Amino acid sequence: MRFSQETLTLLRGEPLAQGNTRVFREVFPLSGEWWDTIRLVFHHVVTIGTGAGAIVLGGYNWLKNVTLKTSKNEVPVYSPGRGLYLLNYWDNKQAPYYNAIVAASAEYVAVIDIPFSFNFLDYKDNLQFQSKLYSMLELELACGTIADLYGAPGTATVVTTVDIILSRSKSAFLADQAKNQAKFAAMPYIRHYAPFNPATLPYLLFESAQDLAIFAILIKAFRDATPGVAYSGTPADILDRITFKDNVMSWLQSLPLAHFQADRQKGNMPLVGFYPYLFATDGSMVSAYGSAGKTEIRLEIGEILGAPANPQVNVLIVGMRSLR
Repeated sequence: MRFSQETLTLLRGEPLAQGNTRVFREVFPLSGEWWDTIRLVFHHVVTIGTGAGAIVLGGYNWLKNVTLKTSKNEVPVYSPGRGLYLLNYWDNKQAPYYNAIVAASAEYVAVIDIPFSFNFLDYKDNLQFQSKLYSMLELELACGTIADLYGAPGTATVVTTVDIILSRSKSAFLADQAKNQAKFAAMPYIRHYAPFNPATLPYLLFESAQDLAIFAILIKAFRDATPGVAYSGTPADILDRITFKDNVMSWLQSLPLAHFQADRQKGNMPLVGFYPYLFATDGSMVSAYGSAGKTEIRLEIGEILGAPANPQVNVLIVGMRSLR
């Protein structure tokens, strides 16, 4: 358990250039606090002109990638905006705050949280980002264009700004106050893999490392996708008989679509094409899948349903890595 949390607006209304990458380095206070969340609030101000074909989740498609790097060459976060949207939705059991894009001049807000602890853990305080360990933190935002908001942009234009908000705690309640020892075990790890076509490559190989454990795998399937473009196309329930295995055993063995549909219903997540799997079902960090010493860690797609055109699979892993 932590002491009271404080929430700071680090930047407000910071302009982001369309189609460019913006890097933030000096904005983050690395003064020893424990971080809980970085919240990104995007404001897309659209002048519609002749724009048409509004893309409902375009405000998240516009955020091509979020990368968080540390002075120790760690990359705890690497994901497109839609990947973080999916993680926020799944972990919070409700959609992030968002204004659906429509064909009208207006301001459209999209909120994304970069979490450093997760709600599915019973003891979230064991997993935190410790700012005292670093001399530098770099947040990189790869930005999209008006074409991410409208299928036929025409003369439509968009101006985008971002607010960066940090939630942190001055300290943790200590296991031993006299020795000033707080018990943090690991740092969070969020990684999106390059999307793949299961019709031509029916599996994805995962990283194996001594310091890497995986809490959950979040899979999102699409039809009519643009090859290589994450979360493009139309979400679809096209995957069946999903297996996750390594050189030791199969941890998921030929799971049917209905298994994941049942989990969606239980979690109040009406998301077509979503295949979530949580290893740490008991809320314990020790139940995470440990990749150390494993080889041939792979996710296999056993069957594609309905012969969809241009199927594509996106995979986001949610895990932890050892503190350095």
